[in-house]
Amino acid sequence: MNPPTLPDLLELLAEVFLVPGACDRGLAQDLSQAPALPGPLRGALADLLECPAAELEVTYAGLFLHGATGPTLHLQASAGLGPLAAEAVRDDLNRILAAANLAPEGRIQVDHLGALLALLAGLFRRLRTEAPDPALEALARSLLHEHLLPLGSRVTMALLPPRVQGFYQAAGRCLTEALGLSAAILV
Repeated sequence: MNPPTLPDLLELLAEVFLVPGACDRGLAQDLSQAPALPGPLRGALADLLECPAAELEVTYAGLFLHGATGPTLHLQASAGLGPLAAEAVRDDLNRILAAANLAPEGRIQVDHLGALLALLAGLFRRLRTEAPDPALEALARSLLHEHLLPLGSRVTMALLPPRVQGFYQAAGRCLTEALGLSAAILV
């Protein structure tokens, strides 16, 4: 088996933020021990694994769907924007998808954090396996800097204590580290 990679990490986080209570703990364990990943990221993954899986669906619903412990934390890049600005965000993301010859999975909103993480993972996989493609790298850079970093910052700030403890706090730290590593690669 090949060691886990940054696209694997991004896909793991996509699942965590898309599916209530989801986490591939086997992959998270492998990633937490991957020497190629920075120590703080491995530490955040280890913290994520220490959190019990019980109640994750309820916690997800309380944070991201119903705002049980405070305002609902929306995971869409267009959240809080006016209709025209929100439409512009979704149009830009659809442009990136089309230019990369990718399609969103199922009925997932194109501007959902999980969808954006999965898209970046797909772009990284293509950049790693195909001939060098400056246009594809520019799409990944645009996705990261114009959409994922601002959304990721908003989400991780909302996942800080005292509002959030445990699993989703660790997931927020993993998200911060993963986006930082992505930015370092897409210089």
